[in-house]
Amino acid sequence: MKNKSQSLYALLVVLLQFPLCSLIAQDKTPIESTKIITAEATAKSAQLDAKESIQNKEAKKEERKDKVADAVAQEAGKEQPMGLEKHPEEHEREGYEAAFYEEKPVFIWAGGLGRLEIGFKNKIEFMEGRSLNLLSRSKFDQTMWIQNTSDMTFFVKQGDAIRSRMVIRNKYRAGDVETLGRTSESTVKIGDVVDGAHTHFLGKQIFWIREAWFEMRLNDVMNLKMSTDHFFKIGIFPFELGRGISLGDAFAVQPGILGFYSNNAIDQFAFGGLLHGEITPDNAMYDVYFSISHNRSDTFANVNDKTYINEIGRRDDPRRGFGIINIQFASRFTFLIEKPLCSPGNLRLEPYIFIDHEPEQRVEFPADASSKLATPGLSVEYEDGEIFDWGFEMAANFGHQHVRGWDRNQVKFENRDGAQVIVYSKVTDGVPGAPGTKQALVTPANKAVVNNSMQGAAFNDEQIDSSGLYNDPMRFRDAYNNYYKGAMFVADIGMKIKKNVKLTAMYGVATGDENPNRDLDDPNDAEVDGNYLGFIPIQSIYSGKRVLSVFFLGSGKIARPLSVPPARQSRDRFASTDSGFTNLILAGFGADIKPKINCFPPVRFRPNIIFGWQQFPTRKFDLMTKLSSKEAAEPYLGVEFNIFAEAQLLKQLRGFLVTGFFLPGDHFFDTRGKPLNADQVEALNNPGCDGLFGYNSVPLLDTHTGFLFNIGMEYAF
Repeated sequence: MKNKSQSLYALLVVLLQFPLCSLIAQDKTPIESTKIITAEATAKSAQLDAKESIQNKEAKKEERKDKVADAVAQEAGKEQPMGLEKHPEEHEREGYEAAFYEEKPVFIWAGGLGRLEIGFKNKIEFMEGRSLNLLSRSKFDQTMWIQNTSDMTFFVKQGDAIRSRMVIRNKYRAGDVETLGRTSESTVKIGDVVDGAHTHFLGKQIFWIREAWFEMRLNDVMNLKMSTDHFFKIGIFPFELGRGISLGDAFAVQPGILGFYSNNAIDQFAFGGLLHGEITPDNAMYDVYFSISHNRSDTFANVNDKTYINEIGRRDDPRRGFGIINIQFASRFTFLIEKPLCSPGNLRLEPYIFIDHEPEQRVEFPADASSKLATPGLSVEYEDGEIFDWGFEMAANFGHQHVRGWDRNQVKFENRDGAQVIVYSKVTDGVPGAPGTKQALVTPANKAVVNNSMQGAAFNDEQIDSSGLYNDPMRFRDAYNNYYKGAMFVADIGMKIKKNVKLTAMYGVATGDENPNRDLDDPNDAEVDGNYLGFIPIQSIYSGKRVLSVFFLGSGKIARPLSVPPARQSRDRFASTDSGFTNLILAGFGADIKPKINCFPPVRFRPNIIFGWQQFPTRKFDLMTKLSSKEAAEPYLGVEFNIFAEAQLLKQLRGFLVTGFFLPGDHFFDTRGKPLNADQVEALNNPGCDGLFGYNSVPLLDTHTGFLFNIGMEYAF
């Protein structure tokens, strides 16, 4: 009986200590483990208990040491020393989020080799913006919302060999059911007419997967006997190069104001794979990354879709075909040089290269262009841990965009004398522009003529085979290439002048250019090979590092329109806009203040002032002619004042505030009234009773002061 009792006791101890994660990867299954339990387990159980007790005591001792060290560092107000981590996703995102304390998971379960962590974070915030998009006095140029974001995080690891992480998210804005879930845009085909682009939304609260990945340590999986560690990760996870300018992790981010400036604005990361590890222990690492942003070869319907029916020369072969996949590739090395040139700090070097292959882009129509982009760059950071830190990044674009030759003619509905008829958009029944000329009707006879007509820009404004039908002057567009020649450079510096006060400064420049697919003088001149000098950032919401921006950078950008095409380009008579870190020269100053106030929770203030100019000056806008003039507008965009603040109200509760205003410069006085969409073109032609720039008028680009106020709380438990 005694032996049986001891065996049962040993079995019970093993089962209670057996971790949940061991079901993923163990040398023995639970059934095999029970077979091993014999009489000798009784003798070993006491030894295991003693060994485990010693290990627990040592672990608690190390934990206490870590807590004491953290407390001492926090009390001294010192920055944590910069080093190389094995897992880059554990780093805090550069910029705004790095200003805040990140609460650790509150539920941790560990046993044997397994470990499970569960964390929950809830953020509620209020945002109001006035004259934020167009700097307009109009009552229609203002927004206000209350938003709640909930994240639940699961982290599982099995020793050092396997680990996985998943984050699920729910986000909604009070009173706006469309924010709960929106479908992608789709169209309706009625006969030969494709029209009615629309979306749908879900009216219920839903969770979605924001991040989900699996990672393995190749040393264990492949039995590599090496002194360096190597890992492979696959799934949905964040990845960025340098400061996140050349390549950021803002996959599928909605445009416009996103409130609190951090990677929390990103609702879903891109799918990818990452091979990373050490070149030499502790001071050199490598990363090889790939990502699939869009896949048009995933279904039979996508492969056989007649996407290229309007491409010149593809009438008989309009199907998309296999292999239309947007693939991104990146590689970088990271080197840590301790105490370079006898200095007290650490220098971090990150040379990288990014390649983006996008078989389908949109210039005027879906899939009417393709792109091959390469961006090599270098990021450098120096920190001494106490007084002085600085950094810079530079990169350049290479490659080209191929704009396919295209037949712009489409089938559409038209109302004639109260009856709905189907007509061609770029074929007329007489000489284009002549009195009485109308769009040609879609009839069997006309179909035979149009579908078999010669293609090419040389046949624009010409009669089609003596049929009495004429091509519109803008019907055909020949193929051409735009070659990428952009570059960027950004640098900043920080210096502590007191124990809790650091002063910062920054300078940045990104080259710019006009839209290469719109010519301002002759619409046909745009359709030739040329260079595009503007820098192209990918998936970037970079808002600064040591000096932070609300209006110029990040997701909340003021409108920076390019020039307006001439009136004869009736298909597109409004300006396109720049976005992100392109066509900008920025210079700014800031401070990082951590005052200690008795009987008050820890607080942090980061005031900033930033001046901005256009690197490539666009043209003035003439309100009389409603077109861009030949004269260049003043490059000075204006100045922004902002402050980022936080307070640690409780251990797991913090409050934050982001506010600022923007004073427009001479550039906006030279471009006042420039239309950015068809509604604004209509407003220019038919101003209301309140004039062009009144409080009740349609919002147009103006010179009013922009204002933003964002406040909220975040609770982690």
